[in-house]
Amino acid sequence: MPDALTGRMLFLVGAPRSGTNWLQRMLAAHPDVVALPSETHLFSHGLRHLDTQVQHGLLTSPATGMVYLPRTEWVAAMRAFCVLVYGRVADSLDPSAALIVERSPHHGLHLALIGEVFPDAAVVHIIRDGRDVARSLAHREWGPDGVAAAAEQWRDSVRAARAAAPLLSRYYEVRYEDLMSAPRAQVAALFERLGLAAPPAVLDAVEAEAGVSFNVDTSNAQIGVGKWRTEWDADQLAAFMSVAAATLSDAGYAEIALQPGDGKVRRPRLPRRARRPGPATSTPAHAPVVTSTQAAQMLVDRFVAAAADGTLLSELTDDVDVHYAGPDGGWIGQGPDGAHRLAAVLAAEGRWGRQRRSMEQMVGRTVVITVTHDAGDGSRVDRVLVLGLSPDARLAHVGYTRFPVAVAGEEQR
Repeated sequence: MPDALTGRMLFLVGAPRSGTNWLQRMLAAHPDVVALPSETHLFSHGLRHLDTQVQHGLLTSPATGMVYLPRTEWVAAMRAFCVLVYGRVADSLDPSAALIVERSPHHGLHLALIGEVFPDAAVVHIIRDGRDVARSLAHREWGPDGVAAAAEQWRDSVRAARAAAPLLSRYYEVRYEDLMSAPRAQVAALFERLGLAAPPAVLDAVEAEAGVSFNVDTSNAQIGVGKWRTEWDADQLAAFMSVAAATLSDAGYAEIALQPGDGKVRRPRLPRRARRPGPATSTPAHAPVVTSTQAAQMLVDRFVAAAADGTLLSELTDDVDVHYAGPDGGWIGQGPDGAHRLAAVLAAEGRWGRQRRSMEQMVGRTVVITVTHDAGDGSRVDRVLVLGLSPDARLAHVGYTRFPVAVAGEEQR
Protein backbone atom coordinates (compact mmCIF):
# COMPACT_ATOMS: atom_id res chain seq x y z
CA MET A 1 0.00 0.00 0.00
CA PRO A 2 1.19 3.56 -0.66
CA ASP A 3 2.79 5.40 2.22
CA ALA A 4 4.26 8.86 2.82
CA LEU A 5 7.45 8.02 0.89
CA THR A 6 5.96 6.21 -2.09
CA GLY A 7 7.65 7.45 -5.25
CA ARG A 8 9.55 10.17 -3.37
CA MET A 9 12.87 8.56 -2.38
CA LEU A 10 16.13 8.93 -4.28
CA PHE A 11 19.19 7.13 -2.97
CA LEU A 12 22.40 8.81 -4.11
CA VAL A 13 25.40 6.48 -3.90
CA GLY A 14 28.99 6.27 -5.05
CA ALA A 15 32.40 5.45 -3.68
CA PRO A 16 33.56 8.00 -1.08
CA ARG A 17 35.27 11.01 -2.72
CA SER A 18 33.27 10.51 -5.93
CA GLY A 19 31.21 13.68 -5.65
CA THR A 20 28.03 12.49 -3.93
CA ASN A 21 27.94 15.58 -1.72
CA TRP A 22 28.45 17.86 -4.72
CA LEU A 23 25.71 16.19 -6.76
CA GLN A 24 23.29 16.20 -3.83
CA ARG A 25 23.72 19.96 -3.45
CA MET A 26 23.02 20.49 -7.15
CA LEU A 27 19.90 18.33 -6.99
CA ALA A 28 18.71 20.17 -3.88
CA ALA A 29 18.87 23.46 -5.82
CA HIS A 30 15.53 22.36 -7.28
CA PRO A 31 12.60 23.76 -5.25
CA ASP A 32 10.81 20.39 -5.29
CA VAL A 33 13.80 18.48 -3.88
CA VAL A 34 14.81 18.15 -0.24
CA ALA A 35 18.14 16.66 0.85
CA LEU A 36 18.33 14.64 4.06
CA PRO A 37 21.17 16.06 6.16
CA SER A 38 24.58 14.37 6.08
CA GLU A 39 24.87 10.60 5.60
CA THR A 40 22.27 8.50 7.38
CA HIS A 41 24.02 5.10 7.03
CA LEU A 42 20.62 3.66 7.92
CA PHE A 43 21.07 0.58 5.73
CA SER A 44 24.86 0.19 5.75
CA HIS A 45 25.30 0.52 9.51
CA GLY A 46 21.85 -0.49 10.73
CA LEU A 47 19.27 -2.43 8.77
CA ARG A 48 21.69 -4.67 6.90
CA HIS A 49 23.00 -5.93 10.27
CA LEU A 50 19.47 -6.49 11.59
CA ASP A 51 18.62 -8.27 8.33
CA THR A 52 21.17 -10.96 9.18
CA GLN A 53 19.45 -11.58 12.54
CA VAL A 54 16.05 -12.39 11.07
CA GLN A 55 15.40 -15.81 9.55
CA HIS A 56 12.37 -16.72 7.50
CA GLY A 57 12.42 -20.52 7.67
CA LEU A 58 11.17 -22.18 10.84
CA LEU A 59 8.96 -20.63 13.47
CA THR A 60 10.66 -22.70 16.20
CA SER A 61 14.19 -22.72 14.82
CA PRO A 62 16.80 -23.30 17.56
CA ALA A 63 19.30 -20.98 15.83
CA THR A 64 20.76 -18.59 18.40
CA GLY A 65 20.95 -14.88 17.73
CA MET A 66 18.07 -15.22 15.25
CA VAL A 67 14.35 -14.55 15.27
CA TYR A 68 11.66 -15.76 12.88
CA LEU A 69 9.54 -13.48 10.74
CA PRO A 70 8.23 -14.08 7.20
CA ARG A 71 10.29 -12.13 4.68
CA THR A 72 7.34 -10.09 3.44
CA GLU A 73 6.51 -8.96 6.97
CA TRP A 74 10.14 -8.18 7.79
CA VAL A 75 10.54 -6.07 4.64
CA ALA A 76 7.31 -4.25 5.50
CA ALA A 77 8.64 -3.57 9.00
CA MET A 78 11.90 -2.14 7.60
CA ARG A 79 9.88 0.01 5.24
CA ALA A 80 7.69 1.31 8.07
CA PHE A 81 10.79 2.19 10.10
CA CYS A 82 12.32 4.07 7.17
CA VAL A 83 9.07 5.92 6.56
CA LEU A 84 9.12 7.03 10.19
CA VAL A 85 12.77 8.13 10.16
CA TYR A 86 13.21 9.54 6.67
CA GLY A 87 9.68 10.91 6.51
CA ARG A 88 9.96 12.71 9.84
CA VAL A 89 13.11 14.54 8.78
CA ALA A 90 11.85 15.33 5.28
CA ASP A 91 8.53 16.66 6.57
CA SER A 92 10.34 18.90 9.04
CA LEU A 93 12.50 20.33 6.25
CA ASP A 94 9.92 20.55 3.46
CA PRO A 95 6.67 18.55 3.70
CA SER A 96 5.74 19.41 0.09
CA ALA A 97 8.95 18.11 -1.49
CA ALA A 98 8.33 15.78 -4.42
CA LEU A 99 11.74 14.13 -4.10
CA ILE A 100 13.76 13.23 -1.00
CA VAL A 101 17.47 12.69 -1.60
CA GLU A 102 19.29 10.36 0.79
CA ARG A 103 23.07 10.40 0.34
CA SER A 104 25.16 7.68 1.95
CA PRO A 105 28.08 6.56 -0.24
CA HIS A 106 28.31 3.16 1.46
CA HIS A 107 24.67 2.43 0.61
CA GLY A 108 25.98 1.49 -2.82
CA LEU A 109 27.12 -1.77 -1.24
CA HIS A 110 23.56 -2.57 -0.12
CA LEU A 111 21.34 -1.60 -3.04
CA ALA A 112 19.75 -5.05 -3.29
CA LEU A 113 18.32 -4.62 0.22
CA ILE A 114 17.39 -0.99 -0.46
CA GLY A 115 15.63 -2.03 -3.65
CA GLU A 116 13.68 -4.68 -1.75
CA VAL A 117 12.51 -2.17 0.86
CA PHE A 118 12.02 0.68 -1.63
CA PRO A 119 11.13 -0.88 -5.01
CA ASP A 120 9.59 2.46 -6.00
CA ALA A 121 12.71 4.53 -5.27
CA ALA A 122 15.20 5.98 -7.73
CA VAL A 123 18.91 5.27 -7.37
CA VAL A 124 21.57 7.58 -8.77
CA HIS A 125 25.10 6.19 -8.86
CA ILE A 126 27.88 8.69 -9.45
CA ILE A 127 31.12 7.21 -10.77
CA ARG A 128 34.45 9.01 -10.78
CA ASP A 129 37.80 7.91 -12.21
CA GLY A 130 39.00 5.40 -9.62
CA ARG A 131 42.54 6.79 -9.74
CA ASP A 132 41.34 10.21 -8.63
CA VAL A 133 39.14 8.59 -5.99
CA ALA A 134 41.99 6.46 -4.62
CA ARG A 135 44.36 9.43 -4.62
CA SER A 136 41.86 11.50 -2.61
CA LEU A 137 40.90 8.66 -0.26
CA ALA A 138 44.51 7.92 0.62
CA HIS A 139 44.93 11.52 1.80
CA ARG A 140 41.94 11.49 4.15
CA GLU A 141 42.54 10.94 7.83
CA TRP A 142 39.63 8.50 7.88
CA GLY A 143 40.55 6.86 4.58
CA PRO A 144 42.20 3.52 3.85
CA ASP A 145 45.94 3.03 4.29
CA GLY A 146 47.59 3.27 0.91
CA VAL A 147 46.65 3.34 -2.75
CA ALA A 148 45.92 -0.40 -3.07
CA ALA A 149 43.41 -0.36 -0.20
CA ALA A 150 41.77 2.77 -1.62
CA ALA A 151 41.57 1.13 -5.06
CA GLU A 152 39.91 -1.90 -3.51
CA GLN A 153 37.29 0.29 -1.83
CA TRP A 154 36.51 2.08 -5.11
CA ARG A 155 36.40 -1.19 -7.06
CA ASP A 156 34.06 -2.91 -4.61
CA SER A 157 31.73 0.09 -4.49
CA VAL A 158 31.38 0.36 -8.27
CA ARG A 159 30.99 -3.40 -8.74
CA ALA A 160 28.37 -3.76 -6.01
CA ALA A 161 26.20 -0.91 -7.28
CA ARG A 162 26.33 -2.13 -10.87
CA ALA A 163 25.59 -5.71 -9.85
CA ALA A 164 22.43 -4.57 -8.06
CA ALA A 165 21.26 -2.36 -10.95
CA PRO A 166 19.12 -5.06 -12.67
CA LEU A 167 17.19 -5.49 -9.41
CA LEU A 168 16.21 -1.81 -9.28
CA SER A 169 13.27 -0.22 -11.07
CA ARG A 170 15.01 3.14 -11.61
CA TYR A 171 18.81 3.13 -11.69
CA TYR A 172 20.83 5.93 -13.27
CA GLU A 173 24.55 6.44 -13.59
CA VAL A 174 26.26 9.83 -13.73
CA ARG A 175 29.95 10.41 -14.42
CA TYR A 176 31.78 12.91 -12.24
CA GLU A 177 33.85 14.11 -15.19
CA ASP A 178 30.73 14.77 -17.29
CA LEU A 179 29.26 16.80 -14.44
CA MET A 180 32.49 18.72 -14.18
CA SER A 181 32.48 19.66 -17.86
CA ALA A 182 28.76 20.43 -18.21
CA PRO A 183 26.90 20.52 -14.87
CA ARG A 184 23.90 22.40 -16.21
CA ALA A 185 23.21 19.98 -19.06
CA GLN A 186 23.95 16.86 -17.05
CA VAL A 187 21.70 17.77 -14.11
CA ALA A 188 18.95 18.94 -16.49
CA ALA A 189 19.01 15.49 -18.10
CA LEU A 190 18.86 13.86 -14.68
CA PHE A 191 15.90 16.01 -13.63
CA GLU A 192 14.10 14.91 -16.79
CA ARG A 193 14.68 11.25 -15.96
CA LEU A 194 13.37 11.86 -12.46
CA GLY A 195 10.22 13.54 -13.79
CA LEU A 196 11.06 17.02 -12.51
CA ALA A 197 10.58 20.14 -14.61
CA ALA A 198 13.71 22.28 -14.76
CA PRO A 199 13.10 25.81 -16.05
CA PRO A 200 16.07 28.13 -16.68
CA ALA A 201 15.89 29.67 -13.20
CA VAL A 202 16.32 26.24 -11.60
CA LEU A 203 19.25 25.39 -13.85
CA ASP A 204 20.81 28.75 -13.03
CA ALA A 205 20.67 27.76 -9.36
CA VAL A 206 22.18 24.37 -10.19
CA GLU A 207 25.03 25.98 -12.08
CA ALA A 208 25.70 28.40 -9.25
CA GLU A 209 25.78 25.54 -6.74
CA ALA A 210 28.11 23.55 -8.97
CA GLY A 211 30.73 26.29 -8.66
CA VAL A 212 30.70 26.41 -4.86
CA SER A 213 33.75 24.78 -3.27
CA PHE A 214 32.70 22.44 -0.47
CA ASN A 215 34.31 19.45 1.19
CA VAL A 216 37.33 19.79 -1.08
CA ASP A 217 40.53 17.78 -0.80
CA THR A 218 42.69 19.68 1.68
CA SER A 219 45.85 18.17 0.20
CA ASN A 220 45.04 19.74 -3.18
CA ALA A 221 42.05 22.09 -2.99
CA GLN A 222 41.97 22.84 -6.71
CA ILE A 223 38.81 21.49 -8.33
CA GLY A 224 39.57 19.32 -11.33
CA VAL A 225 40.16 15.87 -12.76
CA GLY A 226 43.28 13.82 -13.28
CA LYS A 227 45.11 14.93 -10.13
CA TRP A 228 46.59 11.46 -9.83
CA ARG A 229 48.73 12.14 -12.93
CA THR A 230 50.66 14.93 -11.24
CA GLU A 231 51.00 13.29 -7.84
CA TRP A 232 51.50 9.57 -8.35
CA ASP A 233 54.65 7.79 -9.33
CA ALA A 234 54.82 4.54 -11.29
CA ASP A 235 54.64 2.40 -8.14
CA GLN A 236 51.43 4.04 -6.96
CA LEU A 237 49.82 3.68 -10.38
CA ALA A 238 50.89 0.04 -10.51
CA ALA A 239 49.40 -0.54 -7.04
CA PHE A 240 46.05 0.83 -8.21
CA MET A 241 46.02 -1.07 -11.49
CA SER A 242 46.89 -4.37 -9.82
CA VAL A 243 43.63 -4.11 -7.87
CA ALA A 244 41.17 -2.23 -10.05
CA ALA A 245 42.31 -2.25 -13.70
CA ALA A 246 39.36 -4.34 -14.90
CA THR A 247 36.78 -2.21 -13.10
CA LEU A 248 38.43 0.96 -14.40
CA SER A 249 38.08 -0.33 -17.95
CA ASP A 250 34.50 -1.52 -17.41
CA ALA A 251 33.60 1.94 -16.13
CA GLY A 252 34.86 3.47 -19.36
CA TYR A 253 38.12 5.02 -18.21
CA ALA A 254 41.17 4.65 -20.42
CA GLU A 255 44.34 3.15 -19.03
CA ILE A 256 46.85 6.00 -19.19
CA ALA A 257 50.54 5.46 -18.61
CA LEU A 258 52.54 8.03 -16.70
CA GLN A 259 54.63 10.20 -18.99
CA PRO A 260 58.15 11.49 -18.22
CA GLY A 261 57.78 14.18 -15.59
CA ASP A 262 54.45 12.90 -14.28
CA GLY A 263 54.44 12.08 -10.61
CA LYS A 264 57.13 14.64 -9.87
CA VAL A 265 55.15 17.86 -9.94
CA ARG A 266 53.71 17.41 -6.52
CA ARG A 267 53.91 14.39 -4.27
CA PRO A 268 52.31 15.12 -0.88
CA ARG A 269 53.32 13.05 2.07
CA LEU A 270 50.58 10.65 3.06
CA PRO A 271 49.42 11.16 6.64
CA ARG A 272 50.41 8.60 9.22
CA ARG A 273 47.48 7.25 11.10
CA ALA A 274 46.60 4.56 13.57
CA ARG A 275 44.93 1.38 12.44
CA ARG A 276 41.23 1.98 11.92
CA PRO A 277 38.23 -0.31 11.66
CA GLY A 278 37.53 -1.66 8.18
CA PRO A 279 34.88 -0.30 5.81
CA ALA A 280 31.18 -0.66 6.32
CA THR A 281 31.20 -4.18 4.88
CA SER A 282 33.30 -5.63 7.70
CA THR A 283 31.75 -7.94 10.29
CA PRO A 284 30.52 -6.05 13.37
CA ALA A 285 32.50 -6.57 16.55
CA HIS A 286 29.48 -8.04 18.33
CA ALA A 287 28.77 -10.69 15.67
CA PRO A 288 28.76 -14.20 17.14
CA VAL A 289 31.13 -16.88 15.95
CA VAL A 290 29.25 -19.23 13.62
CA THR A 291 29.86 -22.86 14.54
CA SER A 292 29.32 -25.82 12.21
CA THR A 293 26.06 -26.63 14.02
CA GLN A 294 24.89 -23.06 13.67
CA ALA A 295 25.84 -23.03 9.99
CA ALA A 296 23.83 -26.22 9.46
CA GLN A 297 20.82 -24.68 11.17
CA MET A 298 21.09 -21.56 9.05
CA LEU A 299 21.11 -23.74 5.92
CA VAL A 300 17.99 -25.57 7.11
CA ASP A 301 16.19 -22.31 7.88
CA ARG A 302 17.10 -20.85 4.50
CA PHE A 303 15.91 -24.01 2.72
CA VAL A 304 12.51 -23.86 4.42
CA ALA A 305 12.22 -20.11 3.75
CA ALA A 306 12.96 -20.62 0.06
CA ALA A 307 10.57 -23.57 -0.23
CA ALA A 308 7.82 -21.62 1.50
CA ASP A 309 8.30 -18.92 -1.12
CA GLY A 310 8.03 -21.42 -3.98
CA THR A 311 11.71 -21.78 -4.84
CA LEU A 312 14.46 -24.35 -4.32
CA LEU A 313 17.67 -23.41 -2.56
CA SER A 314 20.73 -23.81 -4.77
CA GLU A 315 23.05 -25.38 -2.16
CA LEU A 316 22.57 -28.97 -3.37
CA THR A 317 25.26 -31.54 -4.04
CA ASP A 318 25.71 -32.63 -7.66
CA ASP A 319 24.30 -36.09 -6.89
CA VAL A 320 21.60 -35.02 -4.42
CA ASP A 321 18.88 -37.62 -3.74
CA VAL A 322 15.35 -36.22 -3.91
CA HIS A 323 12.25 -38.04 -2.61
CA TYR A 324 8.80 -36.54 -3.09
CA ALA A 325 5.36 -37.68 -1.95
CA GLY A 326 2.17 -35.63 -2.15
CA PRO A 327 -1.49 -35.52 -3.21
CA ASP A 328 -0.46 -35.99 -6.84
CA GLY A 329 1.66 -39.09 -6.20
CA GLY A 330 5.34 -39.59 -5.54
CA TRP A 331 8.69 -40.04 -7.22
CA ILE A 332 12.41 -40.41 -6.57
CA GLY A 333 15.02 -38.43 -8.47
CA GLN A 334 18.74 -37.80 -8.34
CA GLY A 335 21.11 -35.01 -9.25
CA PRO A 336 20.04 -32.12 -11.49
CA ASP A 337 16.99 -34.01 -12.73
CA GLY A 338 15.66 -34.57 -9.21
CA ALA A 339 16.41 -30.96 -8.25
CA HIS A 340 14.62 -29.68 -11.36
CA ARG A 341 11.54 -31.79 -10.63
CA LEU A 342 11.39 -30.64 -7.02
CA ALA A 343 11.83 -27.01 -8.09
CA ALA A 344 8.85 -27.46 -10.42
CA VAL A 345 6.75 -28.89 -7.58
CA LEU A 346 7.57 -25.96 -5.30
CA ALA A 347 6.92 -23.40 -8.03
CA ALA A 348 3.52 -24.98 -8.77
CA GLU A 349 2.56 -24.87 -5.09
CA GLY A 350 3.47 -21.21 -4.75
CA ARG A 351 3.77 -19.59 -1.35
CA TRP A 352 2.87 -21.80 1.57
CA GLY A 353 1.03 -19.16 3.56
CA ARG A 354 1.22 -18.22 7.21
CA GLN A 355 3.30 -20.63 9.28
CA ARG A 356 1.44 -21.87 12.34
CA ARG A 357 3.86 -24.31 13.94
CA SER A 358 7.02 -26.27 13.28
CA MET A 359 8.99 -29.06 14.92
CA GLU A 360 12.55 -30.04 14.18
CA GLN A 361 14.82 -32.89 15.14
CA MET A 362 18.47 -33.08 14.13
CA VAL A 363 20.32 -36.39 14.40
CA GLY A 364 23.85 -36.19 13.13
CA ARG A 365 23.67 -34.70 9.66
CA THR A 366 19.99 -35.48 9.14
CA VAL A 367 17.22 -33.03 10.01
CA VAL A 368 13.53 -33.96 10.17
CA ILE A 369 11.11 -31.02 10.05
CA THR A 370 7.34 -30.98 10.46
CA VAL A 371 5.71 -27.70 9.54
CA THR A 372 2.10 -26.52 9.31
CA HIS A 373 0.82 -23.59 7.26
CA ASP A 374 -2.58 -21.96 6.76
CA ALA A 375 -3.90 -22.76 3.29
CA GLY A 376 -5.80 -19.49 2.94
CA ASP A 377 -9.25 -21.12 2.79
CA GLY A 378 -9.45 -21.88 6.50
CA SER A 379 -7.77 -25.28 6.17
CA ARG A 380 -4.18 -26.21 6.94
CA VAL A 381 -1.40 -27.98 5.10
CA ASP A 382 1.05 -30.27 6.87
CA ARG A 383 4.49 -30.99 5.42
CA VAL A 384 7.47 -33.10 6.42
CA LEU A 385 10.97 -32.32 5.20
CA VAL A 386 13.94 -34.65 5.64
CA LEU A 387 17.24 -32.92 4.86
CA GLY A 388 20.57 -34.71 4.74
CA LEU A 389 23.54 -32.36 5.09
CA SER A 390 26.88 -32.95 3.39
CA PRO A 391 30.20 -32.21 5.17
CA ASP A 392 30.68 -29.10 3.01
CA ALA A 393 27.40 -27.52 4.22
CA ARG A 394 25.23 -28.50 1.27
CA LEU A 395 22.20 -30.74 0.90
CA ALA A 396 22.92 -34.34 -0.14
CA HIS A 397 19.35 -35.57 0.44
CA VAL A 398 15.99 -33.81 0.28
CA GLY A 399 12.82 -35.61 1.24
CA TYR A 400 9.58 -33.67 0.83
CA THR A 401 6.18 -35.00 1.87
CA ARG A 402 2.99 -32.97 1.57
CA PHE A 403 -0.20 -34.30 3.11
CA PRO A 404 -2.53 -35.84 2.17
CA VAL A 405 -0.32 -38.32 0.32
CA ALA A 406 -1.57 -40.40 -2.59
CA VAL A 407 -1.51 -44.07 -1.61
CA ALA A 408 -0.57 -45.53 -4.99
CA GLY A 409 1.30 -44.50 -8.13
CA GLU A 410 4.87 -44.10 -6.87
CA GLU A 411 7.30 -43.74 -9.75
CA GLN A 412 10.79 -45.18 -9.41
CA ARG A 413 13.82 -43.55 -11.01
